[in-house]
Amino acid sequence: MIVTSIRELAAALGISHTTLNKHFKAGRFQAEPGGGFDPLKVRGALKRNADFDQPSQAGRAQREPEEAETDDPVRRAFNRARAARETARAQEAQIDLKRRVGEVLDAAEVEAQWAHVGTRVKDEVMALPVRVVNRLPDEWRREVFTVLSEESRRTLKSISHEFEPLGEAA
Repeated sequence: MIVTSIRELAAALGISHTTLNKHFKAGRFQAEPGGGFDPLKVRGALKRNADFDQPSQAGRAQREPEEAETDDPVRRAFNRARAARETARAQEAQIDLKRRVGEVLDAAEVEAQWAHVGTRVKDEVMALPVRVVNRLPDEWRREVFTVLSEESRRTLKSISHEFEPLGEAA
């Protein structure tokens, strides 16, 4: 299948048209005698004519540590600051991604929800003596209400000492 333009060739090969223009001008591949380009032939020509002396993106990444080992203290400080900034950006991006997929929750939302749950549990436990006493004969109500109320308070107090607020957790 012959394509008639560099842009069509770029779409067929999945390479940018500007990159293909540079390769064409450098003579790494040629147009067909009747005009146009054969994507299969161009792909093969690009593989055969690949410039292995030119560093790839991976090669550039490998050279950066050497640049960081320079004797220039300003350059070293700049490289350290740039590395720290990029590390922070990567960490922020990971946290943002986890938040978007639901792996990380907002601490304020969690704290608000648990405060609501804690309040509901306390209210229900404190209402328990009243609900139980109303089912008992009159002569037992006062004594049972007093005992259940004391035990409810003691239980809630015991439970509350086991939990630290979110901001104070180690």
